[in-house]
Amino acid sequence: MGTIYLTICDTLDAMGAVESHHERVFQAIHQRGTRLNTNAAVFQWAQGAGLDRAQFERTFNSFGVGSRLQRANRLQKAYQVRGTPSLGIAGRFYVPGQGERTLKVADVLLDRVRRG
Repeated sequence: MGTIYLTICDTLDAMGAVESHHERVFQAIHQRGTRLNTNAAVFQWAQGAGLDRAQFERTFNSFGVGSRLQRANRLQKAYQVRGTPSLGIAGRFYVPGQGERTLKVADVLLDRVRRG
């Protein structure tokens, strides 16, 4: 699900529809249990969510979205991500998700990065 979810989010971003549709895709997957595990299912969801299906398909399959997905995969490997949620900070730090503690650790590391 991770790769296709990222592709959906990148597609929505490229279309300028993240703000209006990100919550919809999240609800479809996590609240209604919609299986968006194939391109056909994703395109059907997009159409049902009020997006132009042809434009969504073109954007979903575009070089730009593919490049963003490849970059995300490279970062995931570079940070050696073992689970979600987790944060990569400034290409130097990896913080595994540990609830509220994650954000406290991230704040300290971001401050360190900002100070040089």
